[in-house]
Amino acid sequence: MSEEHAHGDHAHEDHSEHYYKVFKLLVIFFLISFIGPFIADFMTEKMGVPHIIGFLLTMTTAFGVAFLKARLVIVHFMHLPQEKPYISYILQTCLVLIAIFIAGVMVDVLAHEGQNWTNEAAKAIVDKNAAAVEALKTGGAQ
Repeated sequence: MSEEHAHGDHAHEDHSEHYYKVFKLLVIFFLISFIGPFIADFMTEKMGVPHIIGFLLTMTTAFGVAFLKARLVIVHFMHLPQEKPYISYILQTCLVLIAIFIAGVMVDVLAHEGQNWTNEAAKAIVDKNAAAVEALKTGGAQ
């Protein structure tokens, strides 16, 4: 029996080059998400770009790149597209339940007052930022 057929009719391909390419993409995406906030800070502090642009750049590099990295891992390492259809239904159900949980908890997390408590630090930060936003709207400095 030849060595070629010793392990069955399925060919054993070397996928290391493919995984190395995916690894390089993950490293590049990590660097983008790491450097993004520094670029946003530089743009807002040194170049005078509005803070909302810096915030959007930070959020885009943080969450947009995280989405791309998660998709790469799901497609290339977890092989979910090749799984049976019910696996995607289970995954979607889990994501919906997480979203429901976050929506339910967010009501309490974002509140500044409760029945037996107050969050003075959060109130102070919101008041400070509200004053800064109002100053930006009227064209004044912070």
